[in-house]
Amino acid sequence: MTKVTLFNGMDWSINKRFKMELDILLSDVKYDEMDVVIPITGHEGVGKSFFARGLAMYCATFLGTKFSVSDIEFDVYQYKMNSLEKPVFSVNLLDEARKVLGKGKFRDPVVEDFLDYLSECRKKQQVHLILLPAYHDLKAYVVKWRCPMIIELRKNYVTDNSRPSGVRMLRGEYRVYTTKKDINYFYEHPYKYPKKYTIRDRWSSKEVFTPEMKQAYEDKKDEFTIEKYGKKQEEKIAKKAMIATRQKVLPVLIKEFPNVDQVVLGRIFGCANTTISRDLKTIEAKNEN
Repeated sequence: MTKVTLFNGMDWSINKRFKMELDILLSDVKYDEMDVVIPITGHEGVGKSFFARGLAMYCATFLGTKFSVSDIEFDVYQYKMNSLEKPVFSVNLLDEARKVLGKGKFRDPVVEDFLDYLSECRKKQQVHLILLPAYHDLKAYVVKWRCPMIIELRKNYVTDNSRPSGVRMLRGEYRVYTTKKDINYFYEHPYKYPKKYTIRDRWSSKEVFTPEMKQAYEDKKDEFTIEKYGKKQEEKIAKKAMIATRQKVLPVLIKEFPNVDQVVLGRIFGCANTTISRDLKTIEAKNEN
């Protein structure tokens, strides 16, 4: 382990080989107009957020900038907008990305726009740390052309006779993969990781945030969760209202324009013509009863 002093004056330590790999990437950012996108992956509860805070603080220290709670986002749109407004050498962290990213969400215009931004934001000369369960959930272009390394956190168990199970969970083990050939190959084999890793070690257990910063982080996280699920409820109610309105108006339109095409109706209501067809069948069944 190598001792370093972070920009806030805190003494900290990091794996010597990992520091060397990071310094190469950060030097490219600082001196050669590059940026860096690093996915930090692992199951929920393995300590990704804790790991990322330390990594972000070190990156900021190297680049001569700072990192705080304001640089952590839980929403891809807000992340992109903040990144666009930040100066060069900024460090950005997308936490809880599993809630907003994933292959099933690629059709979401907001997510698609964010992933496109990651693909094209090199001139911003920033660091992008993306937390999610597996790097396979990112778009192929981002992984194959924008990620010089993948970090995987794992949990282990050690003997603890004070617990009924006889063991306790031990967080902090991480592996760093830097061989692009392996990263790209295993991207096509979800959810497997390369057998060969560049670094394997245990992360520093020292919290880099002050208690006040840690509380501000937890508050921001809670606020996002409440807002997100509140919006989901609103969207669900709005969707039900839209369906009810559509099924009420459709019979009137069909009566007035009996030969209207379902595609046209779909455009009017902002939905697929298959949805219109399903609604018409529902209306017809109701009328028969």
